[in-house]
Amino acid sequence: MDDGIASFRRVDRLEVPCLVVRGEIDLAVVDEFGDAAAKLIGDAHARGVLDLTAVTFFGSTGVRALITAQELARSCGVDLVVEASDVVRRLLEITDLTDEFDLR
Repeated sequence: MDDGIASFRRVDRLEVPCLVVRGEIDLAVVDEFGDAAAKLIGDAHARGVLDLTAVTFFGSTGVRALITAQELARSCGVDLVVEASDVVRRLLEITDLTDEFDLR
């Protein structure tokens, strides 16, 4: 069921907040993505996970939202783990941002 529509769902793992993101992260949903990531970070004590393994499109607005989430996590003392799909990982490689994130 990959029709491109983005979804955001909390599926916490062993006391670690986890946000599972599916579909396309574009201009139409980037604010919702950013808000969901900020909530995840706010709920995290030491670590949070962004599961982006089912993201099929990740444009520049998604990258900006991910950078903003990383900055927020750092300021809150939260280790933000990013589980990246090939699409997300490739874009972070192209933009030379892989070292900015804890990519898995």
